[in-house]
Amino acid sequence: VKGIPGSLPSLINPPKGCRFEPRCPVKLPVCSEKEPEMFGIGDKHYAACWRLAPDRA
Repeated sequence: VKGIPGSLPSLINPPKGCRFEPRCPVKLPVCSEKEPEMFGIGDKHYAACWRLAPDRA
């Protein structure tokens, strides 16, 4: 698993949108506006990422 560089966001005052957006190398414009919902990928894996979402915003 490859790590994401940078600092973790505040847990007390989280940013709008996806919490990984400031550090994500593949972010989309929607990432700074809306938090992605969790969805299944395969039988036992889940993701919350706009880039992988089946119904991208």
